[in-house]
Amino acid sequence: MPVSGDRVTNGGLQGRTEVLCAVPFLAQRSVHHRQPSWQDPSTDVFAGCPPGAGMRISARYRAPVGPWRCHMLDVHSLSKKIHGSKFLLLELFTTTLGLLIALSLNDFVESRHHRNMVHEADAALHGEINDNAKTVASIQKQIAETSQELDQNLAVLAELHTHPDTPRASLNFNFTIRGFDDTAWQTAQTAGTFVYMPYEDASEFSGIYRSQQEVDKVQKQAIVDVLTAASAVITKPKGAFLTPTEIDTTIDRIGIAKMRLIYLKNLVSGLDDDYRQYQKKHP
Repeated sequence: MPVSGDRVTNGGLQGRTEVLCAVPFLAQRSVHHRQPSWQDPSTDVFAGCPPGAGMRISARYRAPVGPWRCHMLDVHSLSKKIHGSKFLLLELFTTTLGLLIALSLNDFVESRHHRNMVHEADAALHGEINDNAKTVASIQKQIAETSQELDQNLAVLAELHTHPDTPRASLNFNFTIRGFDDTAWQTAQTAGTFVYMPYEDASEFSGIYRSQQEVDKVQKQAIVDVLTAASAVITKPKGAFLTPTEIDTTIDRIGIAKMRLIYLKNLVSGLDDDYRQYQKKHP
């Protein structure tokens, strides 16, 4: 029943406030207007309610006469008590359902993000592999040219070994390393993209880049062998001739360099096959 029916003036807005006492319960307040001061007894809309009484407050707008609108506060008693195990079970069910929905949405967003990562990495790796495949031809050409030069050097050294007074001929030692680009591969590894990539695709990329790394490694070893073979010639004073011992040492070192080039040639051939299979599978 109403316990207060005074008119309340609030910032120039006037309205009639009815306050009804409610059963004890946690007060739920939803007030959408400027409230009167609670310290002022003349504007206390809760005066007369028993201590501990809970209430639900809502604000309604009524069109007054004139340019202003009056705010009416209606305080209603709760329709029923919501204590006990049923309320607890309902709250637990609602909370659990909300968490499940939130987790499902989070999994969906994460899955979409991971798919985008895989798609971007796959496109970058595809372009990088196609570019690296073009490097194979230049490596094969370099192997052929260096092998030919080493064969010519062996012929010259054999002639000098047999006829030391033979007019001096030139010895040539050249080898250039052709590297592969692995930016996309390193980026995908750093980002952890391969964790979300299908195993078959990840294994295919891993095999190709592992072969590239092996070719890079053997290229570096080959250039060391070629430079070592040339060391005896480079260190000789201008106009001096190689001694029989130096000729034999240079011949042995050239033989090691040639064996290294043969191994490198086989690796490059295998890598070229990997590239062709990949391009055939992923045109």
